[in-house]
Amino acid sequence: MTFGQPLFALGLSFITSDPVLAGEIRIVTAQGTVLGSGVPEQVLPDGGIVYFLGLTGGSISSAMVDFAADGQVNFAYNVDDIVTQVPEPGTGLLTGCGLALLGAHAQRHRRRSL
Repeated sequence: MTFGQPLFALGLSFITSDPVLAGEIRIVTAQGTVLGSGVPEQVLPDGGIVYFLGLTGGSISSAMVDFAADGQVNFAYNVDDIVTQVPEPGTGLLTGCGLALLGAHAQRHRRRSL
């Protein structure tokens, strides 16, 4: 997967019909590799088993889903609910301005009360 804008975070839910071993599913990025724990997040009513892998931090511009070290996928799978977070440049600025205005308003209100 390649992303138009670098991501701050990436998460993938894998739904399989068979149990997965630790390390059998991996996300590989330039920042490093995330290994699946082999511990299911949940079991769906239809018997599907959900595993989640995610990473945060850095500037993720591409990621690859990789499977067992032997190169064989020993289970049927579906990737669902790809979650990404792209940092918005103006978010910090807007938050800072809002907090500064609230502080100025509170200070003015305190001066008037005295």
